[in-house]
Amino acid sequence: MKAQKTCYLLDMEAQKTCYLLDMKAQKTCYLLDMKAQKTCYLLDMKAQKTCYLLDMEAQKTCYLLDMAAQKTCYLLDMKAQKTCYLLDMAAQKTCYLLDMKAQKTCYLLDMAAQKTCYLLDMKAQKTCYLLDMEAQKTCYLLDMKARLVRWAGHTGSEASYWLIGPLFFFGIYGAGTDIKEDKEKKEEQEKKKEEEKKEKQKKIEAAMAVPIAILDCDLLLHGRGHKTMDRFDLDSVSDQYLLTTFGFPREFILSLVELLREVLCRRTQRSRAISPEVQILAALGFYTSGSFQTSMGDAIGISQASMSRCVTNVTRALVEKAPQFISFSRDACSREQSIQEFQRVAEIPGVHGVLDCVQVAIKAPNSEDSSYVNKKGFHSIGCQLVCDARGLLLSAETCWPGGLKDTEILERSSIYKIMQTTEDGWLLGGRHYPLRKWLLTPVCYPESPAEIQYNLAHAATCEIVDRTFRAIQTRFRCLDGSKGYLQYSPEKSSSILLACCVLHNASLRSGLDAWTLERTEALEQPETCEQCPGDEDPESENIRKELIMKHFS
Repeated sequence: MKAQKTCYLLDMEAQKTCYLLDMKAQKTCYLLDMKAQKTCYLLDMKAQKTCYLLDMEAQKTCYLLDMAAQKTCYLLDMKAQKTCYLLDMAAQKTCYLLDMKAQKTCYLLDMAAQKTCYLLDMKAQKTCYLLDMEAQKTCYLLDMKARLVRWAGHTGSEASYWLIGPLFFFGIYGAGTDIKEDKEKKEEQEKKKEEEKKEKQKKIEAAMAVPIAILDCDLLLHGRGHKTMDRFDLDSVSDQYLLTTFGFPREFILSLVELLREVLCRRTQRSRAISPEVQILAALGFYTSGSFQTSMGDAIGISQASMSRCVTNVTRALVEKAPQFISFSRDACSREQSIQEFQRVAEIPGVHGVLDCVQVAIKAPNSEDSSYVNKKGFHSIGCQLVCDARGLLLSAETCWPGGLKDTEILERSSIYKIMQTTEDGWLLGGRHYPLRKWLLTPVCYPESPAEIQYNLAHAATCEIVDRTFRAIQTRFRCLDGSKGYLQYSPEKSSSILLACCVLHNASLRSGLDAWTLERTEALEQPETCEQCPGDEDPESENIRKELIMKHFS
């Protein structure tokens, strides 16, 4: 029992020791594990903090570098802009200074040229005045000498009778020697007078050589001498001559003079100022003949330079009067009369006018500008015309480059804006124009008899604008190219064309030209087109169909 008790106590002691050792080992392991976890946590937190600090440092460094780069780029950009601005301002300033210098140089050269011309003109006038005074003085002296000679010859016979008696008796008394000496002295005096007369004649011939040299220099510079020609007198020629030479009768020319007199009368210091009558005749002669200005200038007694100025002045004056003679805006009575006249032509109702674009050949503006080359390959200006049934122009826009299409000219023209707001009526245009509510074009592929009849009526009515321009070209030969293209800039050529249109309307209004509405030849079917531009407008198609069904079925 004692052994069992001892064993039990020892076993309990061993279990207790094992338990304590196990608990101590577990506690040691737990503490070591917790210490390891704490160490790992601290190391992890330290690593995270280190990484965070490094990341923040990297971000801060990148941000600072980025801001520095942006600041550097901004400063460089601002510096570049400032440099460009300064260079641009310097370039502008340089160009401005060069331009001002060029203008100043041109102004000084122009003033120098004017001063030179003025001095030469004054010198020429002074030379002519001195030569004229010398000629008058010479004529006066010669006239006085002739009178003196005639007087001496007339009175010499009487004096000889009075002297013969004394000399006869003086010779008897031995005075013959003195008479002989007096005779020799008289012969010597006459010989001296003859020599002086020859020297004076040589001086006169030398003086007369000066104006001849001036005329020769002028011939080299201008092609003709400055000869004084008799100015054209309107009252000295017949009505037939005016009509054949200048294209208009006397009454129309006189009315044109009264219309433009105020514009053409200008103050001048010239002794032979060109009258409005001569200026208008010069311009009409150029418009209707198309000949060179030199030949027409000679016909009316002015130089080529004066002829050019006359054409410019009259053209400018007629262009200023264009709104008075060419206007689409009319009163209701005039519009209704025009509509009825169009309906008499081919039974198309509601027509305000017919539209077309024509080309007038001009010289090439320059080698690089191709905007004035038309589809036929030559330089021209485009002119859009609208006329009524009598050929009176309602609109004439002559300022378009020949390279533009007819549709482009129409869309840019003033008549396009006017017709957009017109509620009733329409214009007629060729197949190259688009169909619009206010612009009737032919049917591209007519199928029904009504459409064919409409096309025939459309062609007959549109022919009026072609006849109108042919009439303008026939009267104003400067436009038809028979004497060559217009040798002017596009701007001046446009003004000349508009001036001719003004004269055409003025002659129609004055009743000079008879215009017939009745046709003498048969109607012809117009050619069909492959594709009509702008025919996709359903509303315009319906308007044309209703018109065809109502009036041509």
